[in-house]
Amino acid sequence: MLSEIKIITKTREVLRVTAEKIRDPQAVVEIFRDVSLKSWMEIQQTGEMLNTLRKLSLGQQTSEQERQEAIEQAKDVARTVPAFGIFMLPGGALLLPLVAKMVPWRLLPSAFHGEIEEMKTENCPATPRAPLQEPPTIEMHPVEPLANFDAAKAIADAEAERRLDMVMLLSWYDRDRDFESPQHASECHEDSAIPGYVDFGINHGAELKIDMENGRFVFYYLSA
Repeated sequence: MLSEIKIITKTREVLRVTAEKIRDPQAVVEIFRDVSLKSWMEIQQTGEMLNTLRKLSLGQQTSEQERQEAIEQAKDVARTVPAFGIFMLPGGALLLPLVAKMVPWRLLPSAFHGEIEEMKTENCPATPRAPLQEPPTIEMHPVEPLANFDAAKAIADAEAERRLDMVMLLSWYDRDRDFESPQHASECHEDSAIPGYVDFGINHGAELKIDMENGRFVFYYLSA
């Protein structure tokens, strides 16, 4: 009991000293708001993970991205739950600075390092080009439902080649069936980026977008 009293007393002392060091109330508000937002993001990601697991258990189709995000979130949960266990122990708060110093930053939950990834995206330079024309709209209604990305790509490529004498499908996404554009299609024009459909189309002065809504495919091309 005496040792527990000493630990509690020491914990209160640490908290008191920490409070005295906080001079800027606005900074405290910003930190609390930032942590609250990222914590809410973690809750949402956990919900998405559980939904993906439910789909898998029912034998429903899931995309590669959904499965990968579920794996990453499961790793986050596995890292976070033991930390809460330590924190709940008597005097566990004293271990948090030590844990924060010893645990690599790469082990932090996904939402807390998402800001860094966002900065990397913002630093990705775009290829300079003249303003694009307003493209005409081409509506295509497949007779049969498209089975996969390759089937949609074949239709779009054929139409682009007929109109422009070039194949330049930029990207495609079917929200109902979770088909996506190729893995290495990139919108980043850094030297390290892998050239994809987006790079090809932009560098050839074309713009193509695809909208999937209620089984309708809408392709946007520049005028020839």
